[in-house]
Amino acid sequence: MGKFLIGLAWATLWLGAPATAQEMALDSAQVPASGEIEQLAIPSVPGVVIAGTLRLPKGHGEGPFPLVVCFAGSGKWSRGGYHLLSERLLARGIAMFELDKRGAGQSTGTFTDSITEHVIDGHAVIRALRIHKSIDGARIGVCGLSQGGTVAPSLAAQDSEIAAVVTFAGPVGRRGELFLDALRRTLLGSYPQAHQQVDVLVAATESLMDAYQRDASAAEIEPLREAVIEAMVATGFTRAEAENTYAVLDTPQTRSMYAVGSFEDLQALDIPVLALFADRDRVVEAQLNASAAAEALRGNADAAVFTVAGYGHTFQPVDPDTGDATGGAMLDAPEVLELVADWLARRFGVSAR
Repeated sequence: MGKFLIGLAWATLWLGAPATAQEMALDSAQVPASGEIEQLAIPSVPGVVIAGTLRLPKGHGEGPFPLVVCFAGSGKWSRGGYHLLSERLLARGIAMFELDKRGAGQSTGTFTDSITEHVIDGHAVIRALRIHKSIDGARIGVCGLSQGGTVAPSLAAQDSEIAAVVTFAGPVGRRGELFLDALRRTLLGSYPQAHQQVDVLVAATESLMDAYQRDASAAEIEPLREAVIEAMVATGFTRAEAENTYAVLDTPQTRSMYAVGSFEDLQALDIPVLALFADRDRVVEAQLNASAAAEALRGNADAAVFTVAGYGHTFQPVDPDTGDATGGAMLDAPEVLELVADWLARRFGVSAR
C-alpha cells in the first residue's frame, strides 16, 4: 500500500481516527459509583443485538426519568467513555444509556463503523427505551462525540419525539463537503504541483461517491470508476496504486463517511440543541465547524454553539504549547460537563445543581 493510500484512508475517516486499544480499555474500565444499573440487550436488525448499560438515578423518586442516550466516536468502542458525564446526569435525576457499537463489546453483528448502521441501531435502542418502565419516553435526548456527534443529530432529524441533542466536536459541513475538502488537502500535501490534476480527481471522486449514495447501477458506476483511476494516474499514482486506492473508496465505511456532515440534520431541528467544540481540536477544526453549526441552527430559538478553550478533540486537557493531551479520560472537562448537565436539566424540567 503506497504512502498516498494511507493518506486517503485518513482523509476518508478524518472525523476521528479510532482511539488506541489502551484508550478504549481505559474509558471502558471506568464506571460511575452512583445510580442503579440495568444491563440490556436490544434487538436491532436481524442478527444484531445491541448491548448497553442503563443507569438510573438514586434519590430522585421512582421515575419515570428523563434519559440521555450517548454515542461514541469512530472506532470499535464499547460502553464506558461517558462515565464522567454520567455522574453529572445521575446527580440531577437524569438517566443515561451507553451502548457497545454493533460488533463491539457484547453487541452482536459485524463491525463496519458505518454511520448508517449506527443510526439504525440507535433508532432500535431509543424505541426500546421509550417504553421502559423507568423512562419518560417524552424526555429522551441524544448526545455524541465526533462521529457520534453526527449520529445524534441524524437520529433527531428522523425521530420527532427526541427532546434534545448535545454534540461534542461533531463535524458539521454539508454532506460530501467535508470528505472532499479533506481529500483535496491530502492530495495537495502529496502532490503540491498538481493543482489542476487534483481538481479533476476530486471532481471525479465526487461524481463517483454521489452515484454510490443514490445506489447507482454497476453499468453507471464502471465509467465513473475508470475516470477516478485515470485521474489518479494523471496526478502521479501508478496504476497499481490507483487500483488499490480505489478499493478504499469502494467500501461501505467510506461511502458512509462521504455522507458525514450534520448541517442538513441540524438545520431540520426545532428542538433544543447544544453544539460544543474545542479550540485545540486537531480533528474537527473548531472555528470552521462552530461557524457552520451556528449557520445551520440560525432558525432554532433554543440552540447554542460554544467553543471551549484548552481542550482537544475528546475534550481532554492539552498542553498549551504542544497541543498534546496531558492525560485524563474522555470529557475530562469539568466546566463543560457542568454546562451540559445543567443545560439538559433545564430542558427536561429537573433541578440543576
